[in-house]
Formats: sequence, structure tokens, C-alpha cells
Amino acid sequence: MKSATISLIASVAIGLAAATSASAFMAFTSSKILNLREGPGEEFPIVGVMERNVRVDVRGCVLDYSWCLVTVDGLVGWAFARSIVIDTQEGIIHLYEAAEKGMVPVVGADGVLVIKE
Repeated sequence: MKSATISLIASVAIGLAAATSASAFMAFTSSKILNLREGPGEEFPIVGVMERNVRVDVRGCVLDYSWCLVTVDGLVGWAFARSIVIDTQEGIIHLYEAAEKGMVPVVGADGVLVIKE
């Protein structure tokens, strides 16, 4: 059972990595503990746990910028956007603030880049 779960997580991670855009940008976790999940929501299983100030590469966020697809140490998953910050020329800002400025790409729940017109 354990190897089947690990295999499932690995296949999901590989599929998400292949489906994401190559234009990831660096960000950092801002919560003491932040779960990395299989999908964009609390109902999805946890695939990893991150501490504060962990570097993540953000691939994009869902349309409402509540969840973002990230890569951390080669593991791909979804993190709650309000627990991610980026360092800009203006200083450190929350990811959702960057999204409001059009700095964050939108991806679907399957990790595919969404073209906004």
C-alpha cells in the first residue's frame, strides 16, 4: 500500500511538472508550516510540509489566486497563496498582491497555463 501511494504521488508530480510552464519565478513561504498538496484545495492529500522561508518556484496560480502550483526541491504540488511572498524591487510582497499587479501567471487546476485575453 505504501509503495502504491508513493508511486501515485510520483506520477502526479511528474504529470504536473510536465504540464507546467517553464516560466516559474522564485518565491518564499511565509507561514510557520505550509502544506504542499496534490491539488488546489484543502481536500487534496498532503504530499509535503514546508517551514517558513523555504524557497519555492511558482509556476502559476488558479484564477482567483487562492492556490499556486509550486516546485520545492524537485517536488511539485499546490500551496495556499496567502502563505507565499516574493521579493520585488518594491520590497517583499504577498503573492496575491503580485497577482493583482499582473505579475503571476494563471494555471488551471491541472497545471496548464491559461491564456487570459
